[in-house]
Amino acid sequence: WDLLTEMGVNGYVPFPWQAEHIHARPEKRIVAACGRRSGKSTAIVAEAWRELTRPPAEVGGVEHKPLVYIIAPNYELTMRVWEPFVRSCIADPSGANTPPLSDLVSLYNKERRLIELTNGARIQAKSADNEVSLQGDRVTAAIVDEAHDVPDSARNEFMPALTDSKGRLIAIGVPQSNNWFRSYWERGQSKDVGDAEFYSFSVPTIANPLIDLAAVEEARMEYPEVEFRQRFLAEWA
Repeated sequence: WDLLTEMGVNGYVPFPWQAEHIHARPEKRIVAACGRRSGKSTAIVAEAWRELTRPPAEVGGVEHKPLVYIIAPNYELTMRVWEPFVRSCIADPSGANTPPLSDLVSLYNKERRLIELTNGARIQAKSADNEVSLQGDRVTAAIVDEAHDVPDSARNEFMPALTDSKGRLIAIGVPQSNNWFRSYWERGQSKDVGDAEFYSFSVPTIANPLIDLAAVEEARMEYPEVEFRQRFLAEWA
């Protein structure tokens, strides 16, 4: 995120929870239970840039340049993260806006939803409803949005690629499922040595300093209690 801040892209300055729980964490598995509108999408875009600018990983004596997947349950949801990422580095077709980070881009394939940087790093948008497409050759980072709706079968396709590259997983969602997202979140709370590379946390909607607290209180009146606690308080209710 420091790269984005230095270059003034979209005026990105992380919220305290983004800086503490995502950008500052060294673990290989970051699992975030987030309230709606807490700021998770902006954190994902910034963290994707950090992953893309890491030095190449060496596995078995072979150097692997960063390969980042942006994944969500379907392409419509993936686009909610992919489109802001594209805007951070791809010039507007009209030429009216040329983002500072555009100098780092060597290739943009709109059809394949693929961007390659001048350092050889690549990032691609993926959908969990096309599970076969999640099989990657040594993916160095998988960033999964709306992870609570990504089925275990899709997880089984992209996790082996991370294992091969000793890559990172950043999974963000609402605490309302019993799939792999919840089990990974629980491992992040564990003190077991075998779970040392897992880190998990919960952050409510009001952790976003731009949120109107009155709107959150209004939602409390509109939603059933359990759904409100999940969607806005980030509780496993």
